[in-house]
Parts: sequence; structure tokens; C-alpha cells
Amino acid sequence: MKTRKRGLGQALVEFALLIPLFILIVILFIDLGRATSVYIQLSNAVREGTRYAIVHQFDEENITDVVHQYSQSLDHNQMTVAPSRDTTTVTIVVTYLYSPITPGLPWLLGGAGVIPLNVQSTATISPLYQ
Repeated sequence: MKTRKRGLGQALVEFALLIPLFILIVILFIDLGRATSVYIQLSNAVREGTRYAIVHQFDEENITDVVHQYSQSLDHNQMTVAPSRDTTTVTIVVTYLYSPITPGLPWLLGGAGVIPLNVQSTATISPLYQ
């Protein structure tokens, strides 16, 4: 009987030591999913902004509005939209400051509480619209 009680205590200690690591890994995977979702949404918004820029007249304010419209669920205060144009191409670069929920993740990646996500899209302007 003594061995059985001792074995139960050992399992409880092992569980107590491993559960924080398990919870951290689960939160890390949730955070990775959130970051992927944000990146996909930004990528779509930048692509649509670029499409708008090559079809319509190039106007930075309208392009920024289109990018914000396609990224409605994101905090626009954390987003920087930088459209540029040369004679034949339009390039839009968006930087979003992602705030993870995993403790210590930005510190591990060298950030100060946020992780910058950069998305860029370049398209050629049709000769009709040049």
C-alpha cells in the first residue's frame, strides 16, 4: 500500500511540473494562429489596395481607405500604409504592430511588446491607366 500512495504523489508532482509548459505551448499555438490570421487579412487588404491603385487614379488617401476597409477587424492605429508609384508600377507596403498574448514571446524575438508584420504588394499599371 505504501508504494501505491507514493506513486500517486509522484504523478501529481510530475503533472504540476509539466502543466505550465503545456499551457504555454497551447497559448503559443493560439498566438501563432492569430498572427497567421492577421497576416492573411493584411495580405488580402494590400492586394486589394494595389488593385484599386492600378485601376483608379493614384490617391494615397483613397488607397489607405481601401486597405483599412479590407482590414476592418484590425486596429488601424497599429497599421502604417505606405503607397508609392513610379511610372509603371504601384507598390504598397503595410506594417502592422502585432501584440501577442504569449508571455515573453516579443522578448524572445527581440521586440518591445509588439511584433512588426510587414506585407508588400507590387503591380504593374496598365498602359491604359498610365
